[in-house]
Amino acid sequence: MGERKLRGFALACLSTVEEHKELARECFKYATNMTDMMNSLSVMVNENLPGCQESLKEFYDKFKDQTLVMQKWLSVQASSCDDTTFDKVQELMKDEVFDMNVPNLVSALIGSFARNKVQFNHESGRGMKFIAEMIRKVDAINPQSASRLAGAFNDYRKMPADLKEIAKAELTAIVESDKTSKNVYEKDIRRE
Repeated sequence: MGERKLRGFALACLSTVEEHKELARECFKYATNMTDMMNSLSVMVNENLPGCQESLKEFYDKFKDQTLVMQKWLSVQASSCDDTTFDKVQELMKDEVFDMNVPNLVSALIGSFARNKVQFNHESGRGMKFIAEMIRKVDAINPQSASRLAGAFNDYRKMPADLKEIAKAELTAIVESDKTSKNVYEKDIRRE
């Protein structure tokens, strides 16, 4: 397994060099295992490399009936630092492979976005507002999953002042709602 991880790291490094931009697509095409396939796909998505959209569609067409595999596909896209990730996550929530009632799919898509420090902490506050909205929605379905999503706010005290105000407002709205579950309420990290 260490060899595959090293291969993925090398691919990520090489793909930043102009003359190797096509390498990830080639590695994806000829991958003989899921780790190499996901490493290639991840590099293409993160670097927005040529062939990225075609590879995502190819992967989707091949594995869309396998929920466990599609979790990886969702996670790779939600983890991208690219500024289009926010809109992409909104689209993916409408896809037939995503189901808000399946905790692992919620974790793969929404949880991956919540752990995406660049997008969650977007200067506009949209990442925090989105995750707060998702905490409320998921809480009505699965309080444990919502509680895990609330962990995205764990760095609350370290946030810049403008983001901290947005986070505080969102957390206050969640905690003060009479619909908030005990699981989420106990995650209240506003206390300083």
